Amino acid sequence: TRSTHAPAIPTGGSFQRMSDWVDRGGSITALFDAPHFGQRKTMPIEALGQTLYLPDGLIRFAEAKNLPVYLYTTSLSEDGPQRRMFVRGPFSPAKREALIHEISCFMHEEIVRDPAAWHCWRFLDSFTLPPQI
Repeated sequence: TRSTHAPAIPTGGSFQRMSDWVDRGGSITALFDAPHFGQRKTMPIEALGQTLYLPDGLIRFAEAKNLPVYLYTTSLSEDGPQRRMFVRGPFSPAKREALIHEISCFMHEEIVRDPAAWHCWRFLDSFTLPPQI
């Protein structure tokens, strides 16, 4: 079940759909730590002791719409079946370098805090390669 009861918006060419959604009062919840597979524009971040390349479409969208950015992760509670949510922000998209620094720190800290929770270990090599576009 979708927790937000909002429609899914696939990546690639989704700017207008996201823009229309936000203009109607909706919000966007998305994964920025998706592998780019050499097919997306990226931003370099420093995490896990190396440079990783993450798609930057969400950051470019937040910049264009002047939307605050929140970073979050969820993980299983050590005390039972509940989930814990960790949130940091809001961050201004107008301060791109500061936002990328926050993303770098947050991603690194959260993966180190709970390595088993990161869903992209099998794609790690693709994060270390700059995109081909």
